[in-house]
Amino acid sequence: MSFSKTNYDMKNFLWLFLLAPIWNLQGQDNSTLSKMEKTYKGYLMACDNSNGEKAVNYLDSNSLVFFELLLHHLWYADSLALEKLSMSERWTVLFVRHIVPKERILAFTPHSLAVCVVGEIGSPGSYVEEGYELGNLRIEGNKAFAKLVVRGEFADPELEFTKEHGHWKISLIPFMREAESSLPGHFNKKGNYSEKAFHVWFLESLTDKPVDPVIWKPVK
Repeated sequence: MSFSKTNYDMKNFLWLFLLAPIWNLQGQDNSTLSKMEKTYKGYLMACDNSNGEKAVNYLDSNSLVFFELLLHHLWYADSLALEKLSMSERWTVLFVRHIVPKERILAFTPHSLAVCVVGEIGSPGSYVEEGYELGNLRIEGNKAFAKLVVRGEFADPELEFTKEHGHWKISLIPFMREAESSLPGHFNKKGNYSEKAFHVWFLESLTDKPVDPVIWKPVK
């Protein structure tokens, strides 16, 4: 492209100069979305391949703190303490106690518990695996939020990412909130069940294994 000194070409050059920051910002947005989409896709693929160790590497530090708290509940929570937890936390504790041997539970660290949950039990919450893109990006400090766009429509949950050591890591918090809102819907469909009976029914339905009442008691 050659630039003459005509008014027409100077006007074009001026528009290019003025619009460059806008194009650059759009490029930054696209780059950020691309990096977050890579994190999201990598996390899902690791979960689908039951590679909990790899999946945990995509999680932000807040998500790992969640597993520290979860491990405490897993070891020490009795039935009364479990009732005070959110339904998604209670469900995860009961699920782990139901399918994981006591000896292994006692040996858990927050990290190995996280590896077990995302690699063997399944990522908390629901997610879309294919036919999606990320959009509606907003950035707040080291946090970034983006909506899943599936077939041109925004889908819940809005994804949350944290920039840590130069990399975008995904947060499990939106997935937990999604699970928190969806589990009561399953419970309400079983209207003749108490909440405790619902947990038993749900666990047995998913694992084809009878529930031992010991899952309501502390492990330690």
